[in-house]
Amino acid sequence: MPDSKTLIAWPALVLLAAAVVLYLLSTMAADGFTIDDAYISARYSKNLAATGELTWNVGESPRTEGYTSLLWVALSSLLFMVTDGFPFHLIQLMGIPFGILTLLMLFALTRQQCDSAWCHGLPPLFLSITGPFVLWSISGMETPLYTFLVMLGLYLVVEEEKHGLNYLTPLVLFLVFLARTEGLVFYGSVVAIRFIRLLFSPDAKRAETGKFLIWNGLFLMCFSIYVLWKILYYDAVLPLPVHVKKPAGFMGFRYVAGFPVYVSPFVLLALIGLRSPWKPDKVFLWACLGAYCLAISVSNPLMGHDYRLLVVAFPLVYLLAVCELDVIFRADESTKARAVQFIVIAVFLSLSIIKGPVDYMDMLRGRARDSAQVLQTVHVPLGRWLEEQRQKTGTNSVALADAGAIAFYFNGRVIDLYGLNDREIAYDGFSAEGVLGRSPDFVILNSRSSARFEGSSTHCGEMSAEIFRSESFAKHYAFVKQFVSQEPFYSLWVYERAGSGSRER
Repeated sequence: MPDSKTLIAWPALVLLAAAVVLYLLSTMAADGFTIDDAYISARYSKNLAATGELTWNVGESPRTEGYTSLLWVALSSLLFMVTDGFPFHLIQLMGIPFGILTLLMLFALTRQQCDSAWCHGLPPLFLSITGPFVLWSISGMETPLYTFLVMLGLYLVVEEEKHGLNYLTPLVLFLVFLARTEGLVFYGSVVAIRFIRLLFSPDAKRAETGKFLIWNGLFLMCFSIYVLWKILYYDAVLPLPVHVKKPAGFMGFRYVAGFPVYVSPFVLLALIGLRSPWKPDKVFLWACLGAYCLAISVSNPLMGHDYRLLVVAFPLVYLLAVCELDVIFRADESTKARAVQFIVIAVFLSLSIIKGPVDYMDMLRGRARDSAQVLQTVHVPLGRWLEEQRQKTGTNSVALADAGAIAFYFNGRVIDLYGLNDREIAYDGFSAEGVLGRSPDFVILNSRSSARFEGSSTHCGEMSAEIFRSESFAKHYAFVKQFVSQEPFYSLWVYERAGSGSRER
């Protein structure tokens, strides 16, 4: 007769089904959320689909790499190839199936780790009502794809502990790396643990060394081909954001420090589990979680708000916490223990819901509304207006700092003042004269007032003020148009170079 490890009990299926339903309902509650950054990857995808060039500005040399995730850009470009008009909302919807696949993989991971069938559906249920997971699933960013691949990779790693090395695993871990660069820490954690174990294992286990070398060889071969391609295609190894986003001191540590507070009941329960015997499975999970959080701590979490960079840590914490619940409740199978079990589950669900859609989604609706308002009233209309001018008058270049939705809808050359998608600024830094010396047809400036131009306290506003004060700018550029959002207030001013040919004044 099959045991609970091989038989999926109906309570687990009910919890899994509830997780999927709650996740879908939560994505509906967060409908409309995206950020300007998501359009950056979309521009690369659009260029790749339309011209076959994976670069920021079509025809530029050397090419520019400023996207976050090569794998997400590639998948999005396939979507663009089979649709007409490059609909961005389809990229947002593409995140939902990856979110569901993440819940399914977490379910499978829990079945690997927990003996009691009743708890198999709990981690997916907790994850499905976790605000950041839901939020970034429909943002148009690569987060849901990345989280799914991490769960799949860890599942395969744990399976290898039972059935031997599987040469599919290093290929999946390579895909994790392609989904986000810091995903390399998962491969590194697995290799480090296995290397240490081989180093101190009995001679009988050293027979695995040959397979382990082949296993690593597959990953390193893919990695080497990828690096060689980058050198040949981009004439560089590191993407431009690496040059721009320098380590930010303790900012990364403060960013990560807020995470255990957000999921404090689960973190405390997971930590209690450290007293339990350390099986190889648990070693891998803890090592990957710790190494990943450390990697984020020493990085610059700019544009990683709402735990975007730590979404992948949530399922691991929930899994480790539920594994400890399983250990506690298997120690006493009495009716009293079962009653306590369901009370504890109810409390945990309540805590998770309080930290999930109940308070988070209220805050999210405000943030999603503000983000959508700026995008729909400023960035998207401005991008479309610039594209109209390009088609009417042949004006073909613009300099701006908000290089997301505007650049996505404008098919001309875009100078990204932040340098995330501009080699010259990324390597040499921003200067007003350097930008104006490239003679952009339009310059977009950020102002804290719609009555008269004033730079703002933001980095974008400071750069705008520096350009505005330039003698070259005053001599060659004239105000054309203004795009303003009132709630929240956001103002972009359009200036045109003399002789560019815009008909609107």
